[in-house]
Amino acid sequence: MGVSEHTNNVATLVFTFEEIKQVVITAYEGDAELILEEFQAGRLPKGKGAMGNILHDVSWTGVGLDDVVTVTYGDWTVEAMMKARLVSLNADVQFSLSSDYAKSFWPYIDGMNNNSFVDEVTLGYLTGKNVMEMTSMERANFRKACRNALDDMVRAGGLVKWQEEVRGIGRNKTRRYHYHHGLQRQMELDLASAKR
Repeated sequence: MGVSEHTNNVATLVFTFEEIKQVVITAYEGDAELILEEFQAGRLPKGKGAMGNILHDVSWTGVGLDDVVTVTYGDWTVEAMMKARLVSLNADVQFSLSSDYAKSFWPYIDGMNNNSFVDEVTLGYLTGKNVMEMTSMERANFRKACRNALDDMVRAGGLVKWQEEVRGIGRNKTRRYHYHHGLQRQMELDLASAKR
């Protein structure tokens, strides 16, 4: 990680793991558009869902550079990753991203196996913003941030390329970002190994 054995660096890592252990993720299964509509209406989505901690346990044998750190994911996290058939479980792309927006968008894009586009309204929700309520200046800034985030994902190897589609007219114009994933999905890897 490019850090030394200095006590402050070790403490920072410990505090980071403590914060991650406190994170609880709630996931709802079903059509993403319908789920968002339910949330917009102030209702909980009907149907299946689950919540759980990302990390279950973190242990270490010492605080030296050659000591072993063991991270155990929560059962629910592992199940969710397996269902999504993610390949980038090592998070190389996530850690390579420099844009905060890209860091927020990437897990969603990477987890949507069958999608090849994402609407700016969805990207807004991922960052706690309602695009439809933004001023023209706020929308322009948000769209610039989205384009920079997608470029960042290309640079990090998560996406091969992307393009922007303008939808609607006048004040109701929105953007849809089409993309090509840069990483083979688990199913593709299984097929590739079966051919050998």
